[in-house]
Amino acid sequence: MLRKTNGLYFAIATAVISGFSIWLNSYVVKFSDATVFTSSKNLLVAIFLTSILIGTKNFVKLKNLTARDWFYLISIGLIGGSIPFVLFFKGIALTSAGTAGFIHKTMFIWVAIGAIIFLKEKITVWFVAGFILLIGGNLILFKAPANFLGNGQQLIWLAVAFWTIENILVKKFFLAKKQISSIVASWGRMFFGAIFMLLYLGFLGKAGDMGEFNASQMWWILITSVLLLGYVLTWYEAVRRAPVHIVAAILVLGSPITTLIASIQKGQIAFRDLVVIAIFFLAGVFIFKSFGNMKNFQNKVLLKDN
Repeated sequence: MLRKTNGLYFAIATAVISGFSIWLNSYVVKFSDATVFTSSKNLLVAIFLTSILIGTKNFVKLKNLTARDWFYLISIGLIGGSIPFVLFFKGIALTSAGTAGFIHKTMFIWVAIGAIIFLKEKITVWFVAGFILLIGGNLILFKAPANFLGNGQQLIWLAVAFWTIENILVKKFFLAKKQISSIVASWGRMFFGAIFMLLYLGFLGKAGDMGEFNASQMWWILITSVLLLGYVLTWYEAVRRAPVHIVAAILVLGSPITTLIASIQKGQIAFRDLVVIAIFFLAGVFIFKSFGNMKNFQNKVLLKDN
């Protein structure tokens, strides 16, 4: 039986999870070492995904993977699940959260460029309109930093570059192996990514620090791990089903969600926040419209029910 899907629902779910996670993480207790915290969180997600993999028919599919497939999964773990996390958190320690947020939210631009060049994805006029609105919304929300190339900023730009490559690499993997599920790809990202991060901690002599969290910190690791699990699964399923440039653009809509939650929590919504939310909402309408106008596009496919 065949069913037509477009992945937009999964992309929206990812944006909602992202928007809520960013707000929640601002209240997370301070950890002495962000790399140790991130490694612990990623390891827990890898364990969750391994459990899901074993408990479903996806585990059986691993034996059908070729050496090239395993190379893809390991590469995704290295490029998307380990190196950029280290770079990003080291960069944040050297610059402001606002600067980090602005640079990170430019990723949809680079993904769109990469999708056009390497995936031959088609860009519509509606998408360009939404694209411009997203850039404007980000400028209002985060403000362009005065220094783009400081030490911390350079690390964050590198992290964004790695995550951009991950987007393109994952989409190429799904296009080449249409029978691969998002669960298998997500597992590869987090499992091999966790291994690389553990090796990095071992090199730094900090692997033992993962066992020194207090009860409060363990709860935060658990909560943020569950959110990261949902984020990765919905994001990869969206990339599997839809053009990656549209998915990347929709994920930016998590920014006004964070702004709205924070404003409600404060008990007041500033006019600037309403303007930003309206701009992002309109951008979302244009992006959705762009997908609806993609006739005969290879990513708007009929997928076989497993």
